[in-house]
Amino acid sequence: MQVPSSALRRPLKAGAYMTPDGEVVDACVWSVRETVRRGGRVTLRLGRPLT
Repeated sequence: MQVPSSALRRPLKAGAYMTPDGEVVDACVWSVRETVRRGGRVTLRLGRPLT
């Protein structure tokens, strides 16, 4: 089942970690181009990086 692209246009933040002070380090933000559900899995197709 394919989720309409208009239903999910939130950016995905990945590859980050947080310091004890609460600062986010090394985060990458990507646009989500498409979301596909197959069985119990969700596949995200990413667009271009936003950061």
